[in-house]
Amino acid sequence: MSQTTLKKFKKGDLIFRAHDEGDCAYIIDSGRVQIFTESFGVEVAVSSLGPGEIFGEMAILDHSTRSASARALEDLQVSIVSRTQFQQRMDIADPIVRLLVSILLKRMRGNLGVSETPQLSEKHRLDAQESHNKVIDKIKFEAELFEALMDQSFLLYFQPIVKSADFKAVGFEALIRWQSESRGMVRPDLFMGVAEETSLIVPIGKWVFEKACESLRNFQTFLSSKIGHEKSNIFLAVNISGKQFSDINFFQMLETIPKKYGVKENDIKLEITEKILLEGNIFFYWIEKCRSMGFPVSLDDFGTGYSMLSYLSDFNVDTIKIDQSFVRKLEQEPKTRIIVQAIISIAKGLRVEVVAEGVETEKQAIILRELGCEYLQGYFFGKPISYQETLNYLEKNL
Repeated sequence: MSQTTLKKFKKGDLIFRAHDEGDCAYIIDSGRVQIFTESFGVEVAVSSLGPGEIFGEMAILDHSTRSASARALEDLQVSIVSRTQFQQRMDIADPIVRLLVSILLKRMRGNLGVSETPQLSEKHRLDAQESHNKVIDKIKFEAELFEALMDQSFLLYFQPIVKSADFKAVGFEALIRWQSESRGMVRPDLFMGVAEETSLIVPIGKWVFEKACESLRNFQTFLSSKIGHEKSNIFLAVNISGKQFSDINFFQMLETIPKKYGVKENDIKLEITEKILLEGNIFFYWIEKCRSMGFPVSLDDFGTGYSMLSYLSDFNVDTIKIDQSFVRKLEQEPKTRIIVQAIISIAKGLRVEVVAEGVETEKQAIILRELGCEYLQGYFFGKPISYQETLNYLEKNL
């Protein structure tokens, strides 16, 4: 049953009995329903439901039989909702939500004095337990992540971005790391996804932005003391998530924090990913707002989307970063080289800077230089390094 259908019952009709197979739920359009259990042949009323209320949902949520019986107290019309309709929504729900629903069902069935789940095979029982453990681990992981934010257990690492002409650093990308007491150094791909799923990405993103501005000031001051200039124009690239854009305090953060540390907006590149652009035209406004405030905007992972070239005409960005999946194939695949050359040529025509990321070999770097790519980033020039290591790197590469 894929569509919601209507059904009528007369007063006194039994809609279903306890232990019947549950294949649908009911939404009351008109009339009233009594939910009851039976004990030693005596009916015990559990509840009385009226228009707009739903019943029979427990059995289709956990694939078990009915917990109680239902009877029409009045002439009744209901909308029937199939198991498939519920299951489709449960399948896309957050695992934590599904766990909480299952716990709630178990307690409700316990209160009704019935068995909460059908008998499962040993394999299904073990699978269910494994799924349960994974969700519990995720809940604990989120709690640890929140504590890390409160305790400031995060670190900022920096990966150099160099000019292809001489391999000298012109800037760095700021990258977050988590130093956990129990887990050790945690890579961002293991925790930023969880942060994205929750509201934690907003305060974490603010911490990254503020720490980046503070570090940029210190790097520029250090270079000035070494080379005698008033201030070096070295830049930092900072990743921004879609949820940060949506935060009502985002632009206030952009306005106040650079002033707090005395750094110029045009020395802070805001990096966004292509998938943000899929969210709609509102991001066009946000990008323009950032640029009007003096922040260059960089499009990260360029080339991974299906409409990558249209973004260059629809959105005004200052830099694109060619995704490492292209860079890895440069040495072996002539077609990839042609695509990269076309991207660089179009970007130059639009006066958009190009950075190739994921450069791991000297040959890749030379090919990209020959293709006209001005800036490079990757392990060949250095892995992400700590704050102190970055100062040492700057001193060695003056």
